[in-house]
Amino acid sequence: INTAAKKPLTLGLYDLVGRWEVQWQYLTAASLFAVTPVIVLFILIEKQLVRGLAGGAIKG
Repeated sequence: INTAAKKPLTLGLYDLVGRWEVQWQYLTAASLFAVTPVIVLFILIEKQLVRGLAGGAIKG
């Protein structure tokens, strides 16, 4: 992980937080890119997730 291209997203976000200042505009944009796939995935599997949780609660 010595190159910037191979850094995980969380380390890239941490680089935007300086010792004396935070680059809020870049941190906000990068955070939006980080959470967008999770939100899209949740929207796509929401019905199956709720169905599985409800089915497990009834059987137990």
